[in-house]
Amino acid sequence: FLSLAALQHRAAAGGQGGDSVFGDYARALLLSSVPNSTVFWNIDQLRWLEGTDAHELTVHFLSRIAHVHSVVPQATELSELKVAFAQYHKRHFRLWLGGSSFFPDRVEAAMLPGIDFCRHQEGVAKPSFNKARRSVQLRAVKALKAGEELFVDFGMRDQTDLVVGAGAPGDSSAGVLMPVPLDTDPNAGMKAKILEQLRWPAEVRLREDETQELRALRLATMPREEFSAWSVGA
Repeated sequence: FLSLAALQHRAAAGGQGGDSVFGDYARALLLSSVPNSTVFWNIDQLRWLEGTDAHELTVHFLSRIAHVHSVVPQATELSELKVAFAQYHKRHFRLWLGGSSFFPDRVEAAMLPGIDFCRHQEGVAKPSFNKARRSVQLRAVKALKAGEELFVDFGMRDQTDLVVGAGAPGDSSAGVLMPVPLDTDPNAGMKAKILEQLRWPAEVRLREDETQELRALRLATMPREEFSAWSVGA
């Protein structure tokens, strides 16, 4: 988000990069509305969130933003860093970008200029990385009619994400994400590696009417003997 803040700072000042593709993207961001992220809230407003995951996450993000600004205080203003962070939090995707020799299945956080201006809706068009072409493509789950609005699936956003990113919860379908318990498991490292290889999320989503990704929870809570037999069979 530091790069995003610097890019917008230069675009606003009409400096270097103003005529580039990224300059156009930065100017488009400057013209778009800024999410009402909790990183903009004052101390009294943040007290409303005390005791919640949203408060803990906001404090963590504010610390990160302050640390980045303390390292490069002349690169951009603190207020610009907060704006860039709010935009990044709302617009970023998590997807596989080819991995590396050590972590071939690693999923990365990425900004996709242009695609990120589409509105979010789960279960519709999703970005995917084409390794042969070294490019990101959108894959729709159904045929689109001429003139139909294109929605993009940015990935799961639970109520905590929505509160921190936009300042208000979403509808009940957003649910709450709970991390699967791996901290005290003697096979935690192996189970985490399997989750990464299978590209299963390391959290369970709790909704009013259902619980999603129970397979990850089932794997995380397997006793040692059962896990050993399961992993050999897999």
